Amino acid sequence: MNWNCWKSNQLRSKVNFKLDFSYIELILYIFDIINYSNMKKILFTLLLGAFIMGSVSAQTKTAAQIAKEKATEDSLQYALGVYMLKTLEKKGVLIKGAMFQKAIDDVITKKKLMISEANAEKMINVLDADVAGVKGKMMEQQLFAELAKRKDVITMPSGVRYAVITRGTGTTPEPEDSVVINVTGTTPDGTVFVNSQDKQESFLLTVGQLVPGLQDAVLRMKAGSIWRVFVPANLGFGERGNGTTVPPNTPLVYDIALVSVRAAKK
Repeated sequence: MNWNCWKSNQLRSKVNFKLDFSYIELILYIFDIINYSNMKKILFTLLLGAFIMGSVSAQTKTAAQIAKEKATEDSLQYALGVYMLKTLEKKGVLIKGAMFQKAIDDVITKKKLMISEANAEKMINVLDADVAGVKGKMMEQQLFAELAKRKDVITMPSGVRYAVITRGTGTTPEPEDSVVINVTGTTPDGTVFVNSQDKQESFLLTVGQLVPGLQDAVLRMKAGSIWRVFVPANLGFGERGNGTTVPPNTPLVYDIALVSVRAAKK
């Protein structure tokens, strides 16, 4: 089967991953660095309220009007606090009231911070990396639980899973051979980290240049085969990820076509 034809007509059956709970995004969000859509709505409401109250302030106000405006402003501020904390709670962030409140008060009142902004950012970065690793493990558990229900998915002794799209009849490579492949690699949520079609040409690689899990699969393929391969994190990029598009402990999904095998020179 033609690779480009298959790629253009296939329906990728992805597990729907919605595990977005980065602590650093949430903490930065608190300090108004990241603007989420819901945050924008709330800020718009607050600004609109401030504008209305500011416009009225230019006019003569009764005591009742002033009291009502104060109550409205307080309610908006309170609503913002509720939304922020409930969002953190839903994301699994443990809030210890006293210190969290102190940090907010110190920032708002511009007091000297107990921890510098630079050190706070470093601490959150470490925490965020830990959370990313947990997220990767959860993605792997969810992915492989879904695969366990599929009769077309075969599990290898190493833990690598694969589904055969097209059965080839050509040569099976040896560990020292080179292979010509068309490949697209993604995380379970669909983030692409490699795509041979970006360069409009196949990759020529030695088998040893592939991640261990993909090596395991390729050594079982015959030239002409097209497989979808599911690689556990420990046989992919492991605990560090690839530093960019693949977070720590994240499993990999490859659509790979083994075009040909080039035997190593003896």
